[in-house]
Amino acid sequence: MLHQAETIGIFSSSYPITAIAPEAAENAVHYLEQCGYSIKKGKLFGKMDFYRSGSIRERAEEFNELLYDPEVAVWCPILFCLILIMIFSRRIRKKLSGFPMSLPFY
Repeated sequence: MLHQAETIGIFSSSYPITAIAPEAAENAVHYLEQCGYSIKKGKLFGKMDFYRSGSIRERAEEFNELLYDPEVAVWCPILFCLILIMIFSRRIRKKLSGFPMSLPFY
């Protein structure tokens, strides 16, 4: 179970979403930080190598750096984080309709 204040390591498994949609990626990171988590971005955050975030070697290095970092409690591809936050924020809006909220996706 992941507890608040623990660190989530975010990596770019392939698709360079952080370079294509940097504002959405930063909003996702900010949202997770607002939820109380510490975020460690992989070295390919914001990078693009044609249709991917980096070469096979670079992506493997990024993941392994996070995998062996003792501070990182859980690893998550950024694209998965974006999708989860979009789903979660919609559920929150339905549940708390009428309350003013500032969420990363509308």
